[in-house]
Amino acid sequence: KTAFLLGGGTAARNALYATAARLGVVVAYDCAARALDWNGDTTLRVGLEQAGNTRWVMPRAVVLGCGGLAANPSWGRTCGGTEVGFINRGTPFADGALFKQLVAQGVATVGDPCSAHLVAVDARSPPHDGGIATRIRGMSLGLVVDRAAQRFQDEGADTTGTRYALWGQRLIQCPGHSAYLILDRRGLDAALPALYPPILAPTLSQLAARLGLDGDRLTATVAAFNAAVRPPLASADPAAWTAPTAMPPKSRYALPLREPPYGAYPMRPGLTFIYHGVLVDERARVCLHDGRVLPQVFAAGAIMAPNIMMQGYVSGLALTIAWVFGRIAGAQAAAWALRSRW
Repeated sequence: KTAFLLGGGTAARNALYATAARLGVVVAYDCAARALDWNGDTTLRVGLEQAGNTRWVMPRAVVLGCGGLAANPSWGRTCGGTEVGFINRGTPFADGALFKQLVAQGVATVGDPCSAHLVAVDARSPPHDGGIATRIRGMSLGLVVDRAAQRFQDEGADTTGTRYALWGQRLIQCPGHSAYLILDRRGLDAALPALYPPILAPTLSQLAARLGLDGDRLTATVAAFNAAVRPPLASADPAAWTAPTAMPPKSRYALPLREPPYGAYPMRPGLTFIYHGVLVDERARVCLHDGRVLPQVFAAGAIMAPNIMMQGYVSGLALTIAWVFGRIAGAQAAAWALRSRW
């Protein structure tokens, strides 16, 4: 089971800041690292931007903890899609600018630049930082339709924790990367609370109008599904209801949608992270294309997570990678900095 930190990531981060302050670490807030380059293997320069001014510093060692590429608005277009439709679930500062610069200077990469972990989120979510609160659940309780008001998937097939990522991938195949979860009163009552309220209407045609869908098509889609529903012979379990002749069939939880009011949740794919990062060795040192390592440049967190997590996701794994490799990178960077003083 997932253990959720009290106060979430912000509380965890603030605790780390407080510990750093007690140890005498100086933190430059509102300061962005815009450039990093090196002369040979040993001389580093980091360009820092703060309050509109840029200055260069020459540290003995650097740890890259600048996140992945999920906030890069051009990611979808670069990978053959469009920029429109994807919602970044995390920080807007993980734009991959420094990552791209490093790759241009010969840093090796790992993972697939066009593969990402996606989940279904509410289309009304903010463009960044929606986090876990904007996920859409309860697909099995109703029907999911695309912009043509047509079903395209067995909504009852996935009810485990993996359903979030599965629906995220399905949404990128839909026109406009968008779809709608349609529920009747029974489904609305059974659905778990959501950050945004459902869009409600007394009839399906009125609901379609509110969603910008064709009312006749949505009404026909629901009617065809209802006609295909087969109640179980001797079971009160809603999971036992099926719609084997529906197109596509619904294998479980195929209860008809007949009870007003009707509600909908608009959905888009929410981008958690992209399976692409810098290559590191066991000491968290950043590797170059020619097989060498940068002995004074280390990486931790999302920017190097694809070394371990090239596909799939287990709850808490990204946080574990950040903590474990943050400690490894920090210890190695400190050791190198001490050696380079003498």
